Amino acid sequence: MDLDKYRELYLSESREHLSRMRGLLEDLLKGSGIESVHDLFRHAHSLKGMAASMGFTATGDLAHSLENLFDLWRKGAPPLRAQVEAALRASDALDALLDAVRDTASDEPAAPAAAAAAEDLRAPDEPDTPASRPASPAAASPAPPPSPEAPGAVRLSVSIDGASALPAARVLVVAQKVREVFPGARMEPDLAALQKANGRQVQFHLPEDPRVRDLARTVETLPEVA
Repeated sequence: MDLDKYRELYLSESREHLSRMRGLLEDLLKGSGIESVHDLFRHAHSLKGMAASMGFTATGDLAHSLENLFDLWRKGAPPLRAQVEAALRASDALDALLDAVRDTASDEPAAPAAAAAAEDLRAPDEPDTPASRPASPAAASPAPPPSPEAPGAVRLSVSIDGASALPAARVLVVAQKVREVFPGARMEPDLAALQKANGRQVQFHLPEDPRVRDLARTVETLPEVA
């Protein structure tokens, strides 16, 4: 029962992000909404983080591909029509992935279509408008964060209050906050193992970074985090 409620939370929040993302992409296709590219990135980043926390690899990979595209746009590359259409097709694939999780508790049934959508996003830009141009070196994807296994890495330990009815759901919220700052953060145990053991303690492996202290303060303010 806890797993069902937990999955419902994931699906509800993911569909909300997906709905808003699709609306922004449709605005771009109409020639407006360019000021919303930062919101597009945020929605893709949230979808990636939630999927990673749940262990839904296909969903996380596709959301990551979208995130990379939106990062180019927010750094100044013009959103080409072919790219926006590919992103909309990817949003349809994400919808199918969420349907698969709803029906089977796994995103694997929709993984092949998701992989094709991700490849479509990585295809070379089509010169479909007079303003189209190759992305500049400054628009390249940012370097990955330092590996949490590197020397000097730190651990952020989190405990969920014993009175919490859905500790795994609380961990999902914490994981989202952590991955907003450190997208590559590794969590032990993962959510599937935590749910199975009905655990309430988790550790995040983070790079040595001054932002860790501020992140810890933020996590401490979350409900039911002891």
